[in-house]
Amino acid sequence: MKSDRILQNLLSKINKYLTRDDVSEIILHEIGIVRLDTTKGFKEIKDPNITFQFLEDLPDQLATFSEQQFNHKFILLSSNIPNTSHRVTGVHRSCLLSNCNTILIRKPLGIEFKLEDYINDNKGVEILEKNNELEEKIKYLEKTIHKLKEEQKPTSHLEVELVINLVKVGKNILIVGGTGTAKTSFLNQLIKYIDLSTRIVAIQDSAELIIPQKNKEEIMVSKNSSNLSKLTYRGAIDISMRLRPDRIFLGEIDTENTMAFLRLGNTGHKGMLSTLHTDHPNDTLNSLQLNLLLAGFTSEKDTLNAFIKSALDYVIKIERVGFNRKVMAIKSINEIIKEESEVNHAV
Repeated sequence: MKSDRILQNLLSKINKYLTRDDVSEIILHEIGIVRLDTTKGFKEIKDPNITFQFLEDLPDQLATFSEQQFNHKFILLSSNIPNTSHRVTGVHRSCLLSNCNTILIRKPLGIEFKLEDYINDNKGVEILEKNNELEEKIKYLEKTIHKLKEEQKPTSHLEVELVINLVKVGKNILIVGGTGTAKTSFLNQLIKYIDLSTRIVAIQDSAELIIPQKNKEEIMVSKNSSNLSKLTYRGAIDISMRLRPDRIFLGEIDTENTMAFLRLGNTGHKGMLSTLHTDHPNDTLNSLQLNLLLAGFTSEKDTLNAFIKSALDYVIKIERVGFNRKVMAIKSINEIIKEESEVNHAV
């Protein structure tokens, strides 16, 4: 009974959000801040009730209520608010860069949507139209760059514009290059072109990504089981799917996470950014295929290529030139697969 009273007291501090008809999601992951996913987009509210202790106590009490454990060994909580259909996901701070527990509460909207609302969604139509404009611009830029290169004319100004548009429209991009080519630094530059209201989930084994978006979760994994949670990439990606990300970033692709990364893209997740250690864009396929094989995923090369094609959109090659780093190629995965096929047929 005492535990019930403690939980009810904690819930009373966020009841004004739980009872809002226009809210579908409540995110508690930062001291003094509540983030709400509303019918008009994400809203950020300052709230002194959201203390470090509150972020400690709420998932702990919800875990007790549902007869679960929540600590550095049991880092994921799946529960619900008592006597409601509100679902709760908790992620323990031991695997988060922020050092605060994350609590995400999903609740039904109190607003009824009619069939015509889904069809006559003006805002949705505006977003689709904007994305279509960006897609057309990308096609124009690619065609123009190709033509200028044939004429041996400079293309760097158009390539900058192309990369920015690829990021904005939400293409899944892999940045490739050898050691010391500043792949992660380049990725950090790309992140700056993503809308600040975007919800980001980043997964990395060292804190190298610089993410200016405030609505973010940064999950830390351990390659050698040295951190407290002993969280793997596979486990982190499973957690990320429960956190309702708009975009997912992985620090670097390797044998541990290649399958999971491609599976995310294969199931419709857009705007993913990651890096891969390889010396040429056309080696990307071989590197990803090898990672899949080493991870135990065996299949014909054409099947692997089709899987990669369904998940990845573009590859950007970075190279070290003297003391500088330079983008040497921007290729679509379709172009890379086509070139590989032509080489194989020529042989």
